[in-house]
Amino acid sequence: MASYPMGATGILGPQELKILFYIFDVVSGYHWFCKSQDSRERFAAYILRTYLRGIHDPFELEMNCASAALARFSSASYSASRPD
Repeated sequence: MASYPMGATGILGPQELKILFYIFDVVSGYHWFCKSQDSRERFAAYILRTYLRGIHDPFELEMNCASAALARFSSASYSASRPD
């Protein structure tokens, strides 16, 4: 039987959740990641959207999310994008 992301039910399984949580923990733990709650919530949503759009390989997903986080959620980029 083939294994499909989210199975036939559309529900994420334990292994999938484990991968998503791992990527969130690793990337949001980098020293440059903005520590605001807003950044963390938006990044979590980004990880899920990226996964649901078809990037299921854990390494590829982590690299994609880390790159996006550096551009969008680093302390420098986050403060530069927020109005005073």
